[in-house]
Amino acid sequence: MTRHTQDGDGAAVRPDSAPRKPAFAPTGGPDAAGPHPPPLSPEARALLAAEFRGVLDAGVHGLCFSPYLEGQAPGSQVSAAQIRARLEVIRPYTRWVRTFSCTDGHEQTPAIAHAMGIRTLVGAWLGTDAAINEREIEGVIAVARAGHADIVAVGNEVLLREDMGEDELIAQIERVKRALPGVPVGYVDAYYLFEKHPRVTAACDVVMTNCYPFWEGCPREQALAYMQTMVQRTRAAAPGKRVLISE
Repeated sequence: MTRHTQDGDGAAVRPDSAPRKPAFAPTGGPDAAGPHPPPLSPEARALLAAEFRGVLDAGVHGLCFSPYLEGQAPGSQVSAAQIRARLEVIRPYTRWVRTFSCTDGHEQTPAIAHAMGIRTLVGAWLGTDAAINEREIEGVIAVARAGHADIVAVGNEVLLREDMGEDELIAQIERVKRALPGVPVGYVDAYYLFEKHPRVTAACDVVMTNCYPFWEGCPREQALAYMQTMVQRTRAAAPGKRVLISE
């Protein structure tokens, strides 16, 4: 999870509201277990890389997509040619892509992905700038009305960053839902925020949860089990709704 600023800089943060220790951490806190496990050996890294390559070659369900090249950042204009070239890199390995913005050229990504046979989770980036937010909302509606959004995400970690309040976020979600009947619409945030904001959860057709055991100090040996609890908690907070792991 990253706290973004308007100029595109980002700094990783561990949110104050996040759990203080992993669900599977030893009693007494993280120091009770003694020293941290040693780094992976070169042999272990090679085995992990080979396993990762095998999974990638077999194909994954979806990938978060950024077309940026070296020196670019949020706010940089991206061209259709650049987007197409970057999508070609991942095309053999994924069935879905998730995008984060519908401005600055990113609104071209869903149509290009669809032309390649890739399905799309299309995001509208919401922040503290009302004018940019309006462009994002208009952009995602236009993309979806053109038939290029299989799922729409209205905002990413807006509550985590405290960029807007719950009422304003719900109003944006409901606006997009009204504009796009028949298109699943939801919101992306850290798993525990769907527990803390049940009205936002209720407004979503699809709940998209970001799950990072690393940011909560979870040892790698327990990361999979801990991530499963994150997903279970999201599902418990959103009974009857479709839940996707967005990150």
